[in-house]
Amino acid sequence: MLKKVLLVIGGIIVLALLVSLVLPSKVPVERSIVINAPAAKIFNEVNSLQKWSAWDPWQKIGLIF
Repeated sequence: MLKKVLLVIGGIIVLALLVSLVLPSKVPVERSIVINAPAAKIFNEVNSLQKWSAWDPWQKIGLIF
């Protein structure tokens, strides 16, 4: 029984290694957004540490204190 379990686990590991050889090593990810506001206003919002909490998505979900 133990031998069968080890063979299944080994097979899964070998299969994962074979799949990883076929997949690309890098996947490009791009995101963009159009902000309908003057550049000076946007710069003032992102340049001020006191204003970051208003727009920072990490702080909104509670990951940054």
